[in-house]
This record gives sequence, structure tokens and C-alpha cells, in this order.
Amino acid sequence: MPDSDSSDRPLDVVAVSGSLHTPSKTSVLLREILDAFGRQQAVSPRLIELTDVGPGFAGTLRRDELPDSVEEVLRAVESADVLVVGSPVYRA
Repeated sequence: MPDSDSSDRPLDVVAVSGSLHTPSKTSVLLREILDAFGRQQAVSPRLIELTDVGPGFAGTLRRDELPDSVEEVLRAVESADVLVVGSPVYRA
């Protein structure tokens, strides 16, 4: 829940799509969820797709070895007011 003194700013809503494919039904669903949040109140939406950031994790053993672009994504997830995560179900 956001702090009461931050009520004047839009909610920082971050959605993370765990799909490994583009286009992705999971990403489409998450975009719809972000849009629904935006229809209800002021939000600052962001969609993070694993297909975009996943390769940046390769070969790193510690967080301080991550590329700046991946570190920025991690900070966005950590500081979000609302975090929505979607993952496809394969061969359910």
C-alpha cells in the first residue's frame, strides 16, 4: 500500500510477463490489466517482458554484475506500488 503522503502521485503499477514468446497472450492480458487500473485511478503503468530483459541475466552470479538496463528493471519491480505478474501455462 502506498504511503499516505504519496497519495497525490499516481500509483506505480508494474506488470511482469513471464512469457518467452512474442507476441504473447500473457503480455496482452497484462496490458489489459494495466489499462483497467488506469480506468479506475491515476497510474504510472509499466510492462516488463522477460523476453526483453532475460538475456541480461545470463552469465551473472551477483547483482552488481548485471547490466544497468537489468538493474533498472529490478529497481522498478522493487519500488512498485502494485506488482502484477503473469506467466503462461505450458501443456496444462
